[in-house]
Amino acid sequence: MSKKTLFAAMLLFALLASFGQGGPLVPSTAQAAVNLTQYVNPLMGTKDTTTNTGENPTNGAHGARMPSAQVPFGMIQWGPDTNTSDTAISYDYDNTTLRGFSLIKGEYMEYWSPFLPYVGSVGSSPGTNASAYHSTFSHANETAAPGYYRVQSDSNITTELTNTSRAGQAKFTYPAGAPATLIVSSGYRATIDPTNRTITGSTGNTTGLFFVARFDRSFSAYGTFAGSSVSAGSTSTNAGNQAGAYVTFDTASGSTVQARLGVSWVSVANAQANLDAEIPNGQSFETTRSNADSAWNTLLNRFLVEDANAQYADLRTFYTTLYHFASQPNVISDLNGQYTGWDSALHTVASGHAAYTTISNWDGGRGQWSLLGMLFPKETSDAIQTYTDSALQVGDLSQILLFGNAYRNNPNVPDWSLPAQAHAFGATAFDTNTTLGVVWEKAQRGRSRGAEYLANGYVGGTGNGDNRAVEITQNNAIADFDSAQMALNLGDYRSYKTMIARSNNWANVWCASCSGNGYNGYLWSRGSNGGGFDSFGGPTGGNETLFEESVTAQGSWRVPHNTAELIGKMGGTNTFRNRLDNFYTKLSDGPVSTYSYFGNQPSFQTPWLYNWAGQPAKTQRVVRQIQLDLFSDQPDGYPGNEDWGAMSAWYVGATMGLHPAIPSVPGFAINSPMFAKLTITLQNGRTLTIEAPNAARTNQYIQSATLNGSSYDSPWVPLASLVNGNQNNTLRLTLGSSATSWGSAPSTNQPPSYGATPVATPTDIAQGKTTTASSECGSNEIAANTTDDNDATKWCAGGTGAVWLKVDLGANATLNSFVVRHAGYGAENVAWNTRDYQIQWSANGSDGGTWNTLVDTTDNVGSISTHTISSIDARWVRLNITKGQQNGATTARIYAFEIYGTGGGGTPVATNLALNSAASALNSCGGSEGPEKAVNGSVSGGNSDKWCATLASGSVWLQVDLGAAKPISRWVVRHAGAGGESASYNSRDFKLQQSSNATNWSDLDSVSGNSASVTDRAVAATSARYWRLLITAPEQSGGNVARIYEFELYGTGSNLALNKTATADSQCGSAEGPAKAVNGSVSGGNSDKWCSAGGSKFLQIDLGASASITRLVVKHAGAGGENTAWNTRAFTIQLSNDNGANWSTPVNVTNNTASETSHTISATAARLVRLNIVTPASDGNGAARIYELEVYDS
Repeated sequence: MSKKTLFAAMLLFALLASFGQGGPLVPSTAQAAVNLTQYVNPLMGTKDTTTNTGENPTNGAHGARMPSAQVPFGMIQWGPDTNTSDTAISYDYDNTTLRGFSLIKGEYMEYWSPFLPYVGSVGSSPGTNASAYHSTFSHANETAAPGYYRVQSDSNITTELTNTSRAGQAKFTYPAGAPATLIVSSGYRATIDPTNRTITGSTGNTTGLFFVARFDRSFSAYGTFAGSSVSAGSTSTNAGNQAGAYVTFDTASGSTVQARLGVSWVSVANAQANLDAEIPNGQSFETTRSNADSAWNTLLNRFLVEDANAQYADLRTFYTTLYHFASQPNVISDLNGQYTGWDSALHTVASGHAAYTTISNWDGGRGQWSLLGMLFPKETSDAIQTYTDSALQVGDLSQILLFGNAYRNNPNVPDWSLPAQAHAFGATAFDTNTTLGVVWEKAQRGRSRGAEYLANGYVGGTGNGDNRAVEITQNNAIADFDSAQMALNLGDYRSYKTMIARSNNWANVWCASCSGNGYNGYLWSRGSNGGGFDSFGGPTGGNETLFEESVTAQGSWRVPHNTAELIGKMGGTNTFRNRLDNFYTKLSDGPVSTYSYFGNQPSFQTPWLYNWAGQPAKTQRVVRQIQLDLFSDQPDGYPGNEDWGAMSAWYVGATMGLHPAIPSVPGFAINSPMFAKLTITLQNGRTLTIEAPNAARTNQYIQSATLNGSSYDSPWVPLASLVNGNQNNTLRLTLGSSATSWGSAPSTNQPPSYGATPVATPTDIAQGKTTTASSECGSNEIAANTTDDNDATKWCAGGTGAVWLKVDLGANATLNSFVVRHAGYGAENVAWNTRDYQIQWSANGSDGGTWNTLVDTTDNVGSISTHTISSIDARWVRLNITKGQQNGATTARIYAFEIYGTGGGGTPVATNLALNSAASALNSCGGSEGPEKAVNGSVSGGNSDKWCATLASGSVWLQVDLGAAKPISRWVVRHAGAGGESASYNSRDFKLQQSSNATNWSDLDSVSGNSASVTDRAVAATSARYWRLLITAPEQSGGNVARIYEFELYGTGSNLALNKTATADSQCGSAEGPAKAVNGSVSGGNSDKWCSAGGSKFLQIDLGASASITRLVVKHAGAGGENTAWNTRAFTIQLSNDNGANWSTPVNVTNNTASETSHTISATAARLVRLNIVTPASDGNGAARIYELEVYDS
């Protein structure tokens, strides 16, 4: 019987035996799980890669996996060390010399405390002559399985290893009658206790790996060694280098010696406690091995394949890559929660949690941590918490966290993307506020050549395209995008806008004139400070100096968040397709090639780019070719370095048919799955089933698709559609052997691309409002600085009494969320971040009156705090600080206090009408400092994020066209100091002018002698279309250069829809009619909304008369405190001014997840407003839920 037929019969039998025909897809706890560990080969990836493609996959082509005994995410990886040529990899399949069995190992790590059985007595020191005790072996005598390793050496010693997370068990079987010695190379110190048959030791003095080993046999001899010295009979050594111990056993009464071993990164005592808890005295080796196998089998059964026609090798490859994928990150904390941090100090995690290590951005930031967040959110959340805590410990986020090492000095690694990626895909159970703060601090101040990147929008080369300058810019832009998504999801809209504006900075190193290999346009290095591009060296020029482990022919594809613009820069869709076809002439041709090099991470995402180019069938073909040609279940089965699970994650996702192509955006690019049916049980107990009828190696093309039974035609699927917590979900992709046009023109869910323009976000209604405080440290650190939208200013207060900050919103408003920016946000010492505080509201604002607490925070350490609340109406809001610093001191430093919401009960809310309006000027200093920069809503994009102009004939002006006459009652100017420049450049004398025709101007307000960085002035409401800032003295010292970061104009728009006549297609119940959507309230409970479950869902408002509409606001389910998955997913808003005969559609939204959406439009005359619901929810729920539809005239 062939392996294929045998496997099909075995799997079918196992399925029928375990849950019977017609039973559940996944075995219940009362049923036996399918034996899936038999399809794991831990030797996969232990040998240099060879392929049948005729290509040259050089540079890191060893899989770098090691066949150790371990459990999922465990601390111990107890296994053999054979490699002598590469210290980064402890095991090499082609080297059959046993050098020992180390306890913890991994790529680019030491071999921690190897144990080495030996026949004979110890003569020369193992510390300096270890090779004298090595032995050889044959792979025919080697067995590796999940949680188990066995090998018989040529000296006839059989070693068997198994383990738990923090403890291990060994059996050493020696030749009968031979002197049986065990050498333990602890590294720093070792202690032998003959009475209790134990060896303890550590790799360092006060830090490092600590272990305790207990044996079932007494020692017949023992000793220690250090350096070249051997001390027979000695029971301890503390030499600090090349130290260890040895013990000898009398095998006359039995040739097998067993040991139980515990490890810890804290102390020998903790190692003993871990051992006693995980492998108690008396537990057999077989029980521990069975438990380890069960741990793996339980995990693998969460990914249950049902496919009687599956190839045996394909199943082995899938389950082995899944095994490697779940082998890290690794627990570093003990059972009591203690661990040694990267600051060498003792730390303790909260009960029920663990600290983790083996975290790599360079490798894992290309989809691995997105999948970890989706599939293992508990472990991933704890790992991200550890990653955040490590930043607090060492003062910076690290690129790579390993056991005892935090690598922070590689300038080519985007070292703050992982939290955003894990968070986007479901790992949210960590201190998001603290994480957001350290992410922000890294993005603003902690990057290699960061000041240059922030000032110029790129990192310059040195004239010959070296120093990885191109990839530093590329990675920073990607990380800015990832971090922006996290900030947006957490409600930190200011940070989001700052970072999303930089996410397109990769385009600053796009050389459109660089031509090579028949194509135009490549990423390439350019001179610093706005200099031109360096001489183009061709698609492979630079020889890995522009990019890490690749060249521009390979690296230029990597703009995961903005493929649409990349397509345009490469010459349009047809050229992009042809160029991609040429790129995949070879699949893995090495790092210096015009073709793909899949032996390393830079080419991971590229196969899915066809989904954006309208040819998803080519994605399906290329991904399947990579799987079949470059992967196998054999020792050489990886096309390159597996890199701590990154390459395994790629294969697991590809087998599922889902790739997180934009790692911080919750969704997947689709390819063809490998198996007919894969049921994934998520940690919340729900299932995602991926069905692929007709699945076969050669049936690689999707013919049709359904999602939860409905037809689906997009090669992109949102995560929310697959992991809705309220139901089990099924994606069905019918396969065939011929390419089709499926997915080439999707009707919905187009593969997304994101430019630098921010999405609509809620309004900070505290900006410009009256702000007072208990006290102020000085005239430059006043309360108003917290509501001035200026990152460079702060409020400071101290003293012995109460410390508070109070905002008067001017009228009742509906409050939804808050953001507090502490000292670290402004680059001050994070030890000054506010520790304990409350956010409160009051009915009358009286300092002595009653203040109701909305938010009560203790032990905050982060630099940015976001707080979402159930909506409440209030006018006065107070930040009450009880401990202003980490040490409990009262002095407070607050850079911003932001309040997000809308005017309650129709109260007018100020809107910056100049934002993104047409702007012009008398002149500009340069092309990058034009008038449009003064109306882009940003002051934090560097020194070029401003309008700059030179005085001419005594004045210079900046003009804004609002598109129509609009009443203005307040104007704001943000001068040089608001953008971080010297306050001596702040404009001194200037005027606000208005005009109806842009020719004849009249003064409305004037300022003389200004020195402040922000001018904020109220004026009598005046209506005009054209507004001008006329500057006559642009600098404090009489200089002639004007520098304006923002020119803002505010009107007083009114909610025209309030209590107007509203109709709808239907309503869910008598209490949920359309009138509820115009009653000015979202806080009246779950019935304070319009709800419709009808087939054609719409809500229509008659304003009673024609009005000039400029803004529309929709408050969805989450605004009323309901499930945010019910926020309207897709909708349009239409306007009519002829009683519905003709409709315009100024608003068309897809993929919304926000609880409130605000839509600014060109002024449009209309009487009727209609909201059409296209997709009512993200989770498939069929009911529309609208708490408010608001319409504003200005």
